[in-house]
Amino acid sequence: MSDIKTISNYLCHCRQLICKGRWSEIEISEDKMWNRGLLDIIVKETSPFTFEACNLCYKLFPNWVDNLHGLPFNYSTLEYLVKNHILCINDNMFHALISIVLERDDWKEMADLLFANGANPNIQKPVSGMSLLKSFILRTTNFIDYINSSRILKILSYLLEKDADPLLEDKKGISSLEMLKMLLIYKENNRDESLRLFYVQILSLLQYYS
Repeated sequence: MSDIKTISNYLCHCRQLICKGRWSEIEISEDKMWNRGLLDIIVKETSPFTFEACNLCYKLFPNWVDNLHGLPFNYSTLEYLVKNHILCINDNMFHALISIVLERDDWKEMADLLFANGANPNIQKPVSGMSLLKSFILRTTNFIDYINSSRILKILSYLLEKDADPLLEDKKGISSLEMLKMLLIYKENNRDESLRLFYVQILSLLQYYS
């Protein structure tokens, strides 16, 4: 790599090796800026996201999972990340990870893998104290899709069965159950009866598991 003098040449060289599947020939630079550029290429351009890509990302930056959104990973890749402790499923990154997983068609298989390997359904974000359950409900109610309402209820039931606590409070003292009650009051004047009934269904679920 001594003959490569610029970051653009370095990244071009690495991209060519990746395209040819010659991962073992990629040399990690001592320059963090160059490595960051290489990480971006791997994360954004590698599909499917292979074990070799995982390994190289980890060598570049141990906290590379901050770039997890948008990765075209599959079950085998997730299993590799978890079982080789490349991905810590009980740190704050778990919120981002489970959010991605729950958007997939094969969400249950992946979620089962995470929980089977010690994922904590009640992990809270360090700043807000928001729980996984509350985060999912907020995202769901902000971007409601009636076509997927049964899917949403199925995922909520799954999280609750995994012991996600609807009474767990964030740093403002508001639980998922309390938040939903407030949302329902706010929506009382909403003319969309389907939306209100959907909220009622979610509330009934939370109350059942409280």
